[in-house]
Formats: sequence, C-alpha cells, structure tokens
Amino acid sequence: GSLNKVFCYHCALPVISPVRDTKQNIYCCNGCKQVSELLASHDLSKEYYSLKKNGVVFSSPPLKIESLEAHTYMDKEEFFQEYGGRQNKEEHHFSFYLEGIHCVACLWLLEKLSAFNDQIYSSSVDLSTSVILVRYHSELKLSSIASLLLTLGYKPIPLKNNNEGLKLKQQENRREFIRVAI
Repeated sequence: GSLNKVFCYHCALPVISPVRDTKQNIYCCNGCKQVSELLASHDLSKEYYSLKKNGVVFSSPPLKIESLEAHTYMDKEEFFQEYGGRQNKEEHHFSFYLEGIHCVACLWLLEKLSAFNDQIYSSSVDLSTSVILVRYHSELKLSSIASLLLTLGYKPIPLKNNNEGLKLKQQENRREFIRVAI
C-alpha cells in the first residue's frame, strides 16, 4: 500500500499517533484537539480555520500545560509592580512575550482573548516583537491569563520592559533558523 501522510486538522503537522474528535477530524495530539474544541465552543473555529485555508502558515501544537499553580507567583502584588503592570481603578494592563507566534492566524486568535474570558477587555499583539498587551478586570488573576495563553499554545514570559521582548524575539528567531538549517 502507499503511504499517505495525514496532517493535523489544527496545526497541519504530520500525524504519527492520530487523535480524533466526534466529527472524525484528526489531530497530532490531544492539545491540538483541545484547542480546536475550545475554538468551536466559543464560535471561533469557522473564522480561524478559514484563515488557515487561505495560505496562512500552520500553528504550533499547544504546549504541555503546567499545573495552574505554576503561575500563581504572578498573582502577587510585588510581581505585578516589578514587571511593569499598570492599573487604573478596575482595569489592569500587563505585557507578556509569547513564544510560538508564527502567523496571522496566531495574531487573530490572540486578539480574541476576550471571547474566552469576559474579564479580559482586550488584547493586542505586536507581531514584530511577539509582545501581547492584555487589558483586564482587576479581579482576574494574572495566572488565569497565563494559563489561557498556554492552553492556546503560546508560552507567556513576563516582561520587565519592552526591550526585553525584542531580545527574546531575536533569540527565538535564531533558534528557529538553526532548527530549519539543520
């Protein structure tokens, strides 16, 4: 028989051990299946996957999710201050560098964070530095935002200043270049 490669419905990478959903879509891992189901449960999948079909580069499979406790240190007031979080009355602003942003579909998804949690007012991404600025209700824990970003497949790294984001982006680009060159 011929060897036909099967590609993941979510990230478009080759599938080695298929994972299926109830619609018989095939995924490379449980993480991709979960993100796809998360998109569907928030009525975002049609728009997201149409972006991908129009020649948008594939996304990375979601990262292994650490326990929620892994981010609780972010909920301390000292952390928020040290990492340049801004606040006014009931609104907080915080920036993360995100590993794993590849394309327009990533940008689109990350700018829809408010669809996943109504305490997130907005999110905007600077594609040139991979820095996301999240505006959210002061009662929402920063660890919840970090966990959501991880669930969607992006590793959030808190930034002390914007120059730090540019340095991290350059390092990630170098690693990717070396990986592709080998």
